[in-house]
Formats: sequence, structure tokens, C-alpha cells
Amino acid sequence: MVLRGVRPEKSRSTSAQDYAYEFLRAAIVSGELRGGERLRQEAIAERLKMSRIPVRDALGRLHAEGLVTVQPNRAVIITELAPADVMEIFEMRAALEALAVRVALPNLRGEALHEIDDLLRRMNRAVDDTETWIARHDAFHDFLHESSGRPRLVAQIRQLRAAVQPYLRLYVEWKNNPTRHGFEHEAIAAAVVSGDAGKAEEIMHGHVMRAATKITEFLHTVRAGADAAPAPIPST
Repeated sequence: MVLRGVRPEKSRSTSAQDYAYEFLRAAIVSGELRGGERLRQEAIAERLKMSRIPVRDALGRLHAEGLVTVQPNRAVIITELAPADVMEIFEMRAALEALAVRVALPNLRGEALHEIDDLLRRMNRAVDDTETWIARHDAFHDFLHESSGRPRLVAQIRQLRAAVQPYLRLYVEWKNNPTRHGFEHEAIAAAVVSGDAGKAEEIMHGHVMRAATKITEFLHTVRAGADAAPAPIPST
């Protein structure tokens, strides 16, 4: 296990457990730590220069979110999702995100519409930078969800999104398409501007499910390629 990438900011008020949690969560969601990889408490604690107790507690939080799996021998493994699992999570996301935008629509008037337009423009300016595009993509969706005023709904959507974000990232990098076809954010923004809650709900649901189809098709392709690869020649 090698940890190199994004590092959360650590302030005086940040507990060791919170820092370990944010550190590991960022590494998992970014894809730096891949599905099936084992996490060793001792190595993490040494890397973060802290005791094993906050690392253990952080792993417990990640397990509750489904980002890691604790095996019968107590080994902690990054959760690896099959295409069917990814589709199930996207189906749940589609239902909840559609609900969120419908509930949020009465609050998305006036200045909020300018904010949506700005977020959309910022996202489109980052089409050649996967990391920035994903961050701005999440900001666009977060603004719509948070405008619902339903904190539990927002938290559930974020948890589901985190579970599949490594697969979204792999798909976006593989597609390498500067227009990011299949995400239809302009259509979502137009539906919000129209003020038609039913239309906005329908378009959001369709948007998430089309992304789900593309990503799971990609995962099936990758898995089929891996299965077809010749076995390595054993060393002598």
C-alpha cells in the first residue's frame, strides 16, 4: 500500500480520527487506493504519524459507509464492486437525486439560477482536466441537492456517490472525451430554469441512469478484457 495523492487540510481543531478518515476516504474516492487492496493499520498509523487507535476508528467509519470491507480474518480491504453492484447504487442515486431536485426547485429561483449557470460554466471550462472537472461536477450536483434543505437526503446521496466515484473517475479517464458526453448537465440546468418540477425530476433521473449504463458497460468491457488476457508465464 502506497499513499501519495490528495491530502486533507489538518487544522488545530482536526482530531486524529477525523484526519485519518479524510485522508483514507480521499485516497479511496480518488482511486489512489484501488478495490481489493488491503489496508494495514500499522502502515497507515506510521504514515500519518499517529497511534493505531484513530486509524482503527477511521476504518470503522469507512466500513459503515461501505468503502471498506472487513473480512473474517479481520483484514480490511478496499471494497471492490461488481458492475451489478455499481448499477444498484446508481439506481438508488437516481431516485434520490431526482427527489432532491424536485424538492429543491422552489428554492432555485433568482440568484440561485445565476449560481447554477456559473457552476455549469466552471465545469465546462475544466473538460480537459479530470480532477478539476470531477470536483466541479460534484459542486454542481451538491448545489442542487443542498437547495432541497434536506440534510439527511443530501448525506445519503453523498455516501452513494462516494461509493461509485472511483468507477466514474476510471470511466471519465478512459473515455478521454473533452465534451464529457452522457452527463447532460445543460439539460438539467434548463429544466431547473423552466420551473417544471416534474420535468426536472425526470431529466435528473434519466441523467444519472444514462451515466450508470455507460459506466457499467465500461466495467463489463474491462472485466471481459481481463478475463481474456493470457495467464502470466510462471517464473522458474
